[in-house]
Amino acid sequence: MFFPLSDLPLELALDILRLAASTNVNQQYQSRRQVYQTATSLAYVSFGVRQAVMPHLLHTVILHNQNSVNLFVRTIEQQQALASAASRLSLNYSQYVRRLWSNQCYTPLVHWPQDRYTNYRHLFDIFCRSEALGFTFDSIHLIYEALGGAQFRPHTLSEWNCRRVTFAGQYPRWNTLSSTSAGAAFLQRITHLIIWVSYDDTIDPGDISPAGDVPNWINKVPFELMPNLSHFAFTLVTPPGATAATILAYTSPTSSPQSSTIFRTWASSSNPLSYGRLFNLDVNHSPPELKWEMAFLRSANDLWVEIGQ
Repeated sequence: MFFPLSDLPLELALDILRLAASTNVNQQYQSRRQVYQTATSLAYVSFGVRQAVMPHLLHTVILHNQNSVNLFVRTIEQQQALASAASRLSLNYSQYVRRLWSNQCYTPLVHWPQDRYTNYRHLFDIFCRSEALGFTFDSIHLIYEALGGAQFRPHTLSEWNCRRVTFAGQYPRWNTLSSTSAGAAFLQRITHLIIWVSYDDTIDPGDISPAGDVPNWINKVPFELMPNLSHFAFTLVTPPGATAATILAYTSPTSSPQSSTIFRTWASSSNPLSYGRLFNLDVNHSPPELKWEMAFLRSANDLWVEIGQ
């Protein structure tokens, strides 16, 4: 049995399309293709349906490898060409992308031919207007490039709105951000930071407490470059066989310029758990190569909402 969607009241029809096109945060996706499959299928139905579903399709963008980053940038370039031609198919992606995650972005090599380079600067407006950004440490070069790279000028961030950032991976690396003017300017604007790194090879697995231990990499987080940071959360190192990642969330009690370094002090104290709150992050129902991007997709980085921050 079926009926024409056009026979329904407009508000009900739009709500059905919203529910069909939106990412199901409660579903345990086993492949990346499943995430956007329904929304992309609907976008092919008609111009009107495309207009209705694209804001939901673009709400959370997951770029899972270098190729998907390149294709997304190419799509933005295409939309800019359509806008210049006054095409009704043009969309300003920066109006709709609220959250973006990137898994991988290669650092360009000096011997690459010119046609191998991608103009990541097209991502600037999306980064600027997003509510939350997420990157693995294999992808943070994308931040540097999107902000202009060596041609970065501080005044370009005068209208920067995104303050919530998540980093993830196996080995934290900060040089691309901490040693460049573009990266330092990006760090300076962060107010809410989450780091998902549940591994620390400097800690003997046999010595990890049941509640989890503070990783040693916490001492290398460049808090000094984040004077506006008021909320910080990170994964504890958990014992082998743990069923979930444990997150320790800190909230700064003051807004003084030096307050961000208090997080390192708390984490290094004899009782680091007493200064924050613990949360469990279920990542075991997703394939290992998908766990962090699926956690971001399920809005697991919005734990600040849960604690009213």
